[in-house]
Amino acid sequence: MMNDISMLFCTCDSYSETWNPFFKLLKKYWPDYNYPVYFNSESATYSFEDLIIKCPFAKSRQKTRQKTPWSKRLLNILKYVDTEFVFMILDDYWLTDYVDSNQFNNCLDIMRANKKVGYICLTGYKTTMLNDGTGRVISSEYDGILEATSKCPYRVHAQAGLWRTQYLKKLLKGYEDAWRFEPMATIRSKFFSYRCFDVVNPIIKYPFGGIIWGGRVKEEYFNMYPSELITPLLDKREILKIGEKYTPIFGNRPIWQKIYSRFPSIKIK
Repeated sequence: MMNDISMLFCTCDSYSETWNPFFKLLKKYWPDYNYPVYFNSESATYSFEDLIIKCPFAKSRQKTRQKTPWSKRLLNILKYVDTEFVFMILDDYWLTDYVDSNQFNNCLDIMRANKKVGYICLTGYKTTMLNDGTGRVISSEYDGILEATSKCPYRVHAQAGLWRTQYLKKLLKGYEDAWRFEPMATIRSKFFSYRCFDVVNPIIKYPFGGIIWGGRVKEEYFNMYPSELITPLLDKREILKIGEKYTPIFGNRPIWQKIYSRFPSIKIK
């Protein structure tokens, strides 16, 4: 087992019905997976077969009126992560095909060799994520890997990817949810010298955006999984029907958040 890489599994207690399907599919489609997992939920203890799953917040939830924001929980768990790199993935990114572990290791070796590589997206969403406004994408010195320039609207994002742990910490602002993190962290990424990339061919395959959108199960993805994995979700959640539009709802933000989001040097916990 390599000791410089771990998985950062982003979840919350209310999404517990996604956990067993996620790890069942992980074991199926990535049979040689052997990195420790940092389980980022508020209070749950979880285990699955022979995986090393660390739950630093187990049974320690403080009762508050407001939920801890997504980015704040990430910052909290990153205090416990002792690996130089993290493979970050969300709980509803259920795998649909075998992971190219050779290419995963190749990307990891690139980050080990080049200290200026901060992030490599592993999903191959180059059309939507890397388009720099001119309809083109930028190649790099690495075979099968494209560079995310400062013009990309989503230079960094929450799709499955490899992160240099310190770089991820630098980009997080504790008050942001996952949807705010993506565009605002992209802006903040321009203040750092780290380079960001995406692979040409997907290394990790799952339906774009995950199976749950806005708390609802996306009907378009039902046929990608066996019914025994889908049914527990439908017992708890409504369906986002095929053709139904979905737009994340952003509340108005105080002016201090707008200012702090754009400048990485302003510290806020």
